[in-house]
Amino acid sequence: MRTLADRLAIKDKDEASILAACGNPERCFTKLRSVIAAAATGNKDGAPDEHTGKEWSKHSQVWFKSLAGGFELGAKMISLSVWPCVEPEILPFINALRATIGDHPLAVGELRP
Repeated sequence: MRTLADRLAIKDKDEASILAACGNPERCFTKLRSVIAAAATGNKDGAPDEHTGKEWSKHSQVWFKSLAGGFELGAKMISLSVWPCVEPEILPFINALRATIGDHPLAVGELRP
């Protein structure tokens, strides 16, 4: 949430503030999706200055290189009802990882709360 707030140039990192900063409710999901993708990949386009650009490029480490970041991302995908939209694309990857550790594959819908 902090990386999203930083990229939206807002102080508060709560969900309501982030959604409000995304603007028009009709286009909010599109804006939020692009901000999430940029943060997750470390894209530093739009960073206010060189120092922040370096910080922005490290945002991906927070999202994908920590358990806390992974749990936060997963919880938000479920609470915002995004998981059913991305499950068909992500489940094959999850099942490939599960196969490498000798675990059984999951069926569509099995990971839903």
